[in-house]
Amino acid sequence: MDEEILREKVFRHLVELMDKLDEKKRIWMKDAIGMLTVSKEEKILFKSGIITDIGDWEEVYTRQTIDEAIKEFQDKKNWQKWTTIAPALIADLERSENIANEVAKKHGVDLRMVVDRTRAHFVAEIDGWDLEWDELLRQTYKHVDAMYEAWGLFLTWLHGKERLKIVRNTHP
Repeated sequence: MDEEILREKVFRHLVELMDKLDEKKRIWMKDAIGMLTVSKEEKILFKSGIITDIGDWEEVYTRQTIDEAIKEFQDKKNWQKWTTIAPALIADLERSENIANEVAKKHGVDLRMVVDRTRAHFVAEIDGWDLEWDELLRQTYKHVDAMYEAWGLFLTWLHGKERLKIVRNTHP
């Protein structure tokens, strides 16, 4: 697998997708695919731009260290206890997880929301080990399209009235 050729084709595909958008949406969508990496096992990983930076949420530091808080945020079972401390953060995490699940199911891809160190991202993964080049490209485009859709849905949420209401109630 030629990683540079794959990157070039992914970039071209994203440009084609973004050319269909108006200028404002194009600016928002430029982080749809933040990074593409290929592992030694030939797994292709796509990360979106940052959904939220937990390090930006000052409230998180009030009760524990940032490392302890991040460890808690990596396990969604712990999110409920943070809803009173950082409701907008939890709403962003919950909504992005729901978006990832909905889009993954719709497109039949491996797409999830991951808390990775201090940041949350959408992550898509393709196991390219046994795939022929044409099938690898087809799967790559399928995952890019899903990531692009998830990012667009998240941005709609981020700039929407429902989230704004949560933020306003958090910070009078």
